Amino acid sequence: MGTRSYQGYTHSENGWPIVDTAEIVTVTVPGTTQQIEVRRGDVATVLVGWMIWYHRNVEPIDRFKPRDDWGFSWDNDVPNSNHLSGTAVDINATQYPWTRLTMPADRVAKVRAGLKLFEGCIFWGRDWARVDEMHYQIGVNAARLKSFADKLNNGHLGVYGIPQPGTSTPAPTLTPEAPVTNIWDIPIPTQFGTQMPAWEMLSWIDGRLARTEVTVNASMEVHRQNQLLLAAILDQLGGLGTADALLGKDVPGGPFQGFEQGGGRTLYDLASALAANAGIPGALDKKENATA
Repeated sequence: MGTRSYQGYTHSENGWPIVDTAEIVTVTVPGTTQQIEVRRGDVATVLVGWMIWYHRNVEPIDRFKPRDDWGFSWDNDVPNSNHLSGTAVDINATQYPWTRLTMPADRVAKVRAGLKLFEGCIFWGRDWARVDEMHYQIGVNAARLKSFADKLNNGHLGVYGIPQPGTSTPAPTLTPEAPVTNIWDIPIPTQFGTQMPAWEMLSWIDGRLARTEVTVNASMEVHRQNQLLLAAILDQLGGLGTADALLGKDVPGGPFQGFEQGGGRTLYDLASALAANAGIPGALDKKENATA
């Protein structure tokens, strides 16, 4: 356990070995409610340190719900993705779609200042040919990373530990948004006291429906039983009262006495008769009994 290969690759794009979950830790970013999965050790120290600094100085990282900050991934559309090695994080992903430049200029300047403070240990996906503004990854080798991780652990930038008096950074103020020109960018209030663009809200609802579908599928056996019971009850409104086996009591038959091709049986009666003929314990042909 530890390292692995993925679609023929043993290392991710930045030169770090691809790993399994044995090398991954889940960290709640200090000062936030956000959790992130990253490679243990110096990588976690620096990437989480970057997220702390970003949250304090650029913009909140836990403003949007559901979660839109990501780290390690077991598989990926990019076979040598740095997420496979646990050495990359996506921050506020829903705000910064892949291949688009959407971050305001003043926020970009703040990120650039932070990258300098982190001494090149963090590479920003905005600088790729195919821009990825949400993406930040380890940009140095293990030896250089350890040197900077030690500095952070010893109080550098005031990222870890209790900030010394006069060194804390006030919470960032949000940059006013540009006038909305696209209907899908209209901000929609959420139950969390924030806002999200209409397209993002639609995506969130779609994801919630998907999660609900999974829950329903997990309970499908209960739904199936309820459907059978309902079918039996409806059948009795026009049949011979064969729902008593399910309901525990006799149900008066309705005016409909069954289908000619089923020997005068309703669909439920016919299924019961077939089950009885097959020798299934407890199955009963009520039509045959009624005419015997």
